[in-house]
Amino acid sequence: MRLERSDRTTVARISDYRQIIGFRNRIAHGYDDIDHWQVWEIITQLLPVLRAEVEELLDEEDQP
Repeated sequence: MRLERSDRTTVARISDYRQIIGFRNRIAHGYDDIDHWQVWEIITQLLPVLRAEVEELLDEEDQP
């Protein structure tokens, strides 16, 4: 949410950023009801999309 307050343009380019934050919170706080198959699906299906988006943002930052 900090990024949302400081740079809305960047946040708008990250797919499902609110869901990402929520998922991180569930894992970080050790909730016992985490579905391990759902975690695996996120790793294999959604993480590559997030990685590509973040790499693109970082590449733009490195350009003069």
